[in-house]
Amino acid sequence: PIYPRRAQERGIMGYAVVSFTITETGTVENAEPIEGMCGDPTNPETVFRPCSIFNSAAARAATKLKYKPKIVDGNAVRVDDVPHKFTFILEET
Repeated sequence: PIYPRRAQERGIMGYAVVSFTITETGTVENAEPIEGMCGDPTNPETVFRPCSIFNSAAARAATKLKYKPKIVDGNAVRVDDVPHKFTFILEET
C-alpha cells in the first residue's frame, strides 16, 4: 500500500484490516475497512488506539491483490468476507 502522506508527515504508524470478496477470477471486490488502529507495530509494549488514517490506503491496496480462486466441485466460486491486515511502519531515517 501507499503510505498516507498525512500519517507519514506526523510519524504515525499502525494498521488497517480490510474485508473483501474474492471473485471467481481471483480479483478483489467490495473492499471495506473494518478496523483501523494507530500505534507502533514494531514495539510489543504498544497500546494501539482506534484511528482511520490508514483505512483508505488499505482498501485501495486490497483491490490490487490477486488470488487463485476457490474451487468447489471443479468450479471457481466467490468467497465473501475475507479479512486482510495491512501494516504501516515508517522506516528509520
